[in-house]
Amino acid sequence: MSHETMPVITTHSLHPGHKLKLETRKALFMCDGCKELGISSCWTCAESCNFHLHPHCFDPKISLQHKLFPKCSFKWVESGLEDKGKPREQLCDACNLGAKGYFYHCNDCGKDLHPSCANLPQFLSDGELKLELKNKMPTECEKCGWKNQDIYWRYVSTCKTVALHISCMKDLLLENWMKKEGSSQGSAVEDGGNESVRRTPKLEIVIREKEKLAKMKKMVQLVVPIILSAAVGDPVSLTASLIASLFFG
Repeated sequence: MSHETMPVITTHSLHPGHKLKLETRKALFMCDGCKELGISSCWTCAESCNFHLHPHCFDPKISLQHKLFPKCSFKWVESGLEDKGKPREQLCDACNLGAKGYFYHCNDCGKDLHPSCANLPQFLSDGELKLELKNKMPTECEKCGWKNQDIYWRYVSTCKTVALHISCMKDLLLENWMKKEGSSQGSAVEDGGNESVRRTPKLEIVIREKEKLAKMKKMVQLVVPIILSAAVGDPVSLTASLIASLFFG
């Protein structure tokens, strides 16, 4: 269902007894469905409850496949799974962060994906910087400084000189959101085992040279809007200047 055909007022089983309205938000919000951040289009409670839901989580794809996991067939899951009768820990196999809400699961191999990670585009470009979603890292990450060859996803420039983990990008978003929202709301956010959020209360970027700052800013301006637009399913209304202002405004 496209945003144009979605009703203006509706309901959802996750927030029973209350009506939801579709609105556009200029600030980051935490989705009550997937427990991931979003911006722009959002289903929110018409009765002013602190409830938010991505359009992507309101009307998800029930099944999907991904080029980085070509043998997997992912299904939409709205509640935690069990392993031998015990609650199973869901870790996204794209970013290695906890999947605390809605997620995609492959029954054959056991892999999990956040909805936002599952919908990341393979290629990004602003006409100058070109990036590709990969599971190998030819150069160190612009945020954490690590160059590792594990399976977790990152965006890498075609010139192989700029790279950024998806998990590090989510760190930037969550750290900034907590800073903007204040400690009262930020302390209630679960980080899914991501120690960098606990370790770094303020937004800090590992930059060794002055040229790195310009590259990092370009990465943020290009990649953050696309990641968020994938999460909210609304790339048309999301602008790079809006997201970049969260970090460099």
